[in-house]
Parts: sequence; C-alpha cells; structure tokens
Amino acid sequence: MRANYCLSSVCLWVFIAISQQAHALEANFRVPEQIDEFGKTFRLSFTSGKGGLYEYTTEGETVDNWSTLITITYAKGVVVTPMEWAKSFAKSAARETPHYSVWIDDGRGYAKVIYEPDGRVIGDKRFSSYEVDAHKTYHVPACRGLVTLQYATRPDVSGGADPAAKRATLLQLASEAERLASAVAASSWAPDCEGTE
Repeated sequence: MRANYCLSSVCLWVFIAISQQAHALEANFRVPEQIDEFGKTFRLSFTSGKGGLYEYTTEGETVDNWSTLITITYAKGVVVTPMEWAKSFAKSAARETPHYSVWIDDGRGYAKVIYEPDGRVIGDKRFSSYEVDAHKTYHVPACRGLVTLQYATRPDVSGGADPAAKRATLLQLASEAERLASAVAASSWAPDCEGTE
C-alpha cells in the first residue's frame, strides 16, 4: 500500500476511515479527472488502491515531488457534522503540529495547518520542507459520506536553527496558510454526487 505523502497523519485519519468503508466507494461520488482551481489546472495523478483518496498535481509535478497539490477524500458512509469533523481534525492535528486552526462557517468545516520539516521518512521520501495545507469539508446528503478538499503548498523557505529566523519563517507561512484558507473558502469546486447537479 502506498502511503500518502502529505506530511501528517491528519491526512491519513481520513484515509483510515476510507479504507474501512472501501466497498463501493465511488457509488455516489464522481471522481473528477481534472480540477481547475486556484489559477491552475490539476490532473488526477493518484488514486488509493481502495479508492477514496484522490491526489491532483499540476503539469510536470508528481505526487512524490510537488509544489502544489489538491487532495480530495471521499469517505462513503462517514456522515459527520462540521463540528464533529472539526473536533476530530483538531485532535489529530495536535499530535502532529502546534501550527493549526480549525473553524466552521456556513455549514462547512475548515482547517489550516503548517507542518515543519522533521526529516521523517515514508517509503523512500524524506520530509525536509515546510508544508502548508487548507481544508474544506462538504456535507452533501447525495454523497452519502464526507468529501474533503485539501489544497497544499510546499513553499520555498528555510527556517534555520536560529529561533528568530524560525519565527520569521513561521510568520511568513502563517500568511501563506491564510491565503490558502481564503482560496479554499472561495473555491467554486463542489463534489459531483448522484442526485446533485
């Protein structure tokens, strides 16, 4: 099984739920081959073996080597409120990083997260760069499960060992996280499920 190369287990908590709901995952959710959002065209580059996790990259990038990435998760049968999602996400994020916030707006759950490079190795990939993510949930009855849009970037920054330099980098990344969160909130993308337009 391929591990998602998102830096945290926050990405994987949904994947675990998805794996448990693996039968007939795509019965309601129509997986897009391409997503035109955030001023770029993203194409489907990876689908988990059991479905439910879909990663999209831009031209010339791969799911192992990307600067921007969209991940769509679909957990059929996982019906939670935005508040339940937010609590679960916050609990998982707190184990990985102190740099996150979660909120609810207009019936959707949102999160923004900054991951610091930690040298962790998954497969043959060492995580030696910062990652900034923003999430938006979709609680659409016709989907009969939770759909989440995640937009991630790996900014070209280095924090250094000096506490002042690291603080300056984290402040810069906080601005990036806010930018991504605003973009995700304004995104017109919506899941296409049987029974929806």
